Amino acid sequence: MLTDSASAVKYWYFIRLMGKEPSHLAAECALQTSPNMVIISEQCQDRHESLADVVRNVCDVICRRAEVGQNYGCILIPEGLLAHISAFNNLIIEINKLFSDITTLKAQEELQIKLRVDDTIKELLSPWSYSLFASLPDFFKD
Repeated sequence: MLTDSASAVKYWYFIRLMGKEPSHLAAECALQTSPNMVIISEQCQDRHESLADVVRNVCDVICRRAEVGQNYGCILIPEGLLAHISAFNNLIIEINKLFSDITTLKAQEELQIKLRVDDTIKELLSPWSYSLFASLPDFFKD
């Protein structure tokens, strides 16, 4: 991908790395391939970064490269990054708690329908989690 990115000079590749410990895998891949950016989940967690911070960092790298005429590159992203972002982790915990009390399939389906209605989900989640949930695109909410 890095070779293709450098030879085509017009594509950005965002590569999601999966595995038991994806951040370790991302770091090892970065050492072997020298991508333009690698995201390490634990670093994001230690720095208390939000999703907006991570996106801003990615955009900064892309813009700096574009300023020097390099409109191409490769970014390594570990699977499970969102679970290391504290706001997302809290949202996941709250949604899991809502579903943990469910005992029937019908009740689960009813809760899923409730979660699609803004007024209902606003009552079920904390203000911080609701704010994050509301900012997500529709395909992500489903």
